[in-house]
Amino acid sequence: MDALAEIRSIYFDECDEFIGLLEGHLAAISEGRATPDDIHGAFRAVHSIKGGAGAFALTELVEFAHMFEACLDALRSGKVAVEDAPIDMLLQAGDVLNEQIGAARDGRSSPVGPELVAALQAMAGGKTVAPKPGDEIFFDDEPAPAAAPAAPAEAEEPASATRRVTIHLRPETDFFRRAIDPRMIFDALRHLGPIEVTCDTSRVPSIATLDPAECWMAWVIELETASSDEHIVEALESFLADEEFSVGGEPPAAAAPEAAAPAAESAVATSEPAAPALALPEATHDAFHGEGTPSAPGSAPTALQAVQRRPSGGTIRVDLERIDRLMNLVGEIVITQSMLSERAGVLAKREAASFVDALFSLARQTRELQDNVMAVRAQPVKVVFQRLPRLVRELERALGKKAHLVLAGEDTEVDKTIVEELADPLIHMLRNSMDHGLESPEERIAAGKAPDGTIRVSAEHRGSRILICVTDDGRGINREKLVAKAKARGLLAPDADPTPEEADNLIFHPGLSTAQQVTDVSGRGVGMDVVRRNVEALGGRITVESTPGRGCKFTLGLPLTLAVLDGMIVRAGTERFVFPLSSIVETMQLDPGSVEPLPGGRDILQLRGEIAPLLKLRKLLGIRAIGHEPIVVIVETDTVPRLAIAVDEIVGQQQVVVKNLESSFRRVEGVSAATILGDGLVALILDVDALPALSQSGRKLPMANESLSVAV
Repeated sequence: MDALAEIRSIYFDECDEFIGLLEGHLAAISEGRATPDDIHGAFRAVHSIKGGAGAFALTELVEFAHMFEACLDALRSGKVAVEDAPIDMLLQAGDVLNEQIGAARDGRSSPVGPELVAALQAMAGGKTVAPKPGDEIFFDDEPAPAAAPAAPAEAEEPASATRRVTIHLRPETDFFRRAIDPRMIFDALRHLGPIEVTCDTSRVPSIATLDPAECWMAWVIELETASSDEHIVEALESFLADEEFSVGGEPPAAAAPEAAAPAAESAVATSEPAAPALALPEATHDAFHGEGTPSAPGSAPTALQAVQRRPSGGTIRVDLERIDRLMNLVGEIVITQSMLSERAGVLAKREAASFVDALFSLARQTRELQDNVMAVRAQPVKVVFQRLPRLVRELERALGKKAHLVLAGEDTEVDKTIVEELADPLIHMLRNSMDHGLESPEERIAAGKAPDGTIRVSAEHRGSRILICVTDDGRGINREKLVAKAKARGLLAPDADPTPEEADNLIFHPGLSTAQQVTDVSGRGVGMDVVRRNVEALGGRITVESTPGRGCKFTLGLPLTLAVLDGMIVRAGTERFVFPLSSIVETMQLDPGSVEPLPGGRDILQLRGEIAPLLKLRKLLGIRAIGHEPIVVIVETDTVPRLAIAVDEIVGQQQVVVKNLESSFRRVEGVSAATILGDGLVALILDVDALPALSQSGRKLPMANESLSVAV
């Protein structure tokens, strides 16, 4: 990839980030909780997208971003009140901007419909005329005529009295190498009011020593504007570092020319008077006053240029593939550490002492390395949550319902891979809550509820897992209807009498839906089963709790990472298994006297005045029991607060590398993943949440090292 293509790729990556920020700010505006920072943030996001597009001559993207930016500037300047803003139009404009970025990335055209253009221009002019409902405002089949840019600021009626501001520009010598044309800066300022520009060439070296790639010029700009100093600085800081300009104050300190410029050095050393300021040509001067043909709106500020010209501020952009390779290497180091620990057991006592000390040091450094790599991969779930308000708004219009969305725990961090896979399950659950869960306003009022429903989406850490909950205060699951449909389809026996929990879990069965009719939103029975498959593919679990008439709660339990976890290795017969350490509450010696049998071959364990279901791992494996397992591991699951699992031995505790089974073998019930132990053999990582159902069904766990070793 050549340098220009790499910079272009970086720009489009930044655009994705800016679109995410824009959606979040627009969501705040649409919900009536916008602060000035949200309005400024939305403006800056579009402003930065426009600037980079101008640098790459992406004309369509530049023109649309310019119109969108003018609308947001109308909000920012107070010409349009936030409460009067046509929110639907702004959200649609955000969609169009995102589409145009994709089109520019792919090298294709994406014309904008004239209705949206008209609505944007109306808002930029201080009006709030939105497109008519039902109008197709996104894209035309035929290219739309080029829209004229929004009227420049000087043509608009000023919100307050204008003032004259003196701006000094004295860029660093690498100014031109940063691919910045000073006319881009002048054009950005021109949108704030008429300008007069003079150029100071007193520092320019003689022609014999002049490097045309270096900038030794400075400029003084007189701006007539009603804008605040903050707006002026904002227009400049996308091009220049803070020390390269001043607004209304003393000019920046001049950097002495390099040794290669003796003529300029002489002028400085002898304190000769500076050459008179060089005025711009009259035609150019008129253009900056807005009297001639205005510059194209394509030369706006760009965050990309800021990246090129400024220090990174302690951050660096790294391709995710490199982080993945680094994470894989960490996993291999963990396996090697386990192998060394195995070897330590066969060393002589004197040799083993020093070797074990070195192993402890290696273990500490490996853990620190793993934690730091995981921190690099971590992302807040906010990047997924910020899409949800827009979805709720669209569903309100489609379903004729009103809902208040509450988001909590948006800053909870999780592995990037998990974040990327969260979007589809959350969207499905939100659509389900809106369509099936919440009642219509009339039904809610008749039931004594507020006409507007509430949906709460929250995220929190619990041990080494993340819990995502989607709760609504709607009608709950209609168990009778769900069971009737399941019997009609042959999924349940005609005389079956499922428990409430079993009835609720039928919602995850493919093809089963309680919707009366198929709509654009739901009703085909292909939603919640997709959610369960996606969640289980990530090594997670999904549960549902429903209270008829009061609402429904879906809970996703997901691992924080798919790479490495802390585990406890246990033995049952000759097989070794791994329990996630975060699921273990305690371990103890099993007292046969505390075990009580139940009808159906089940057992319970008396545990300090409480009872816990008891599973025997050897029985789950189909190993003939000889005597009682001497150890019991108490784990916490999503469905059972305390679950006791009897094992033969606790082998030890260590970090293990998670190896996905489904991608290279197949999904195994009761098993979340596999790992390679220090002796090179495979051990299964148990899914403790699935073990109770597996035990009740009578199915068996597989032997780990028969066919799984080949897959792992």
